[in-house]
Amino acid sequence: MSVYRLDPIKLSDPSWELSSIKEAVWAGAPTPAAARDLVASKTMTSHEVAAGHPLKTMSPWYDHNLTSCVLYPDKKDIPEGTAMTLHGRSLPLSSF
Repeated sequence: MSVYRLDPIKLSDPSWELSSIKEAVWAGAPTPAAARDLVASKTMTSHEVAAGHPLKTMSPWYDHNLTSCVLYPDKKDIPEGTAMTLHGRSLPLSSF
């Protein structure tokens, strides 16, 4: 199991309105793509769901220009399928 840290890079982008969280997070996932998917799915907002848009075209967590996703090989305390803030708050923190 791998742990990734995802950090927002460009918070001025309008797509951040579609995420319930705009801070760095840990994600327990087997790949960087799976980590991005995990965080995107746990932070989608009601705006995104109501619009009926595909998650990958809307969430800033998928965009490499808006978020970084770095493997932390020595970090082992985030179980697979879990996402949490750096302060230990578990996701989801969605707004719906």
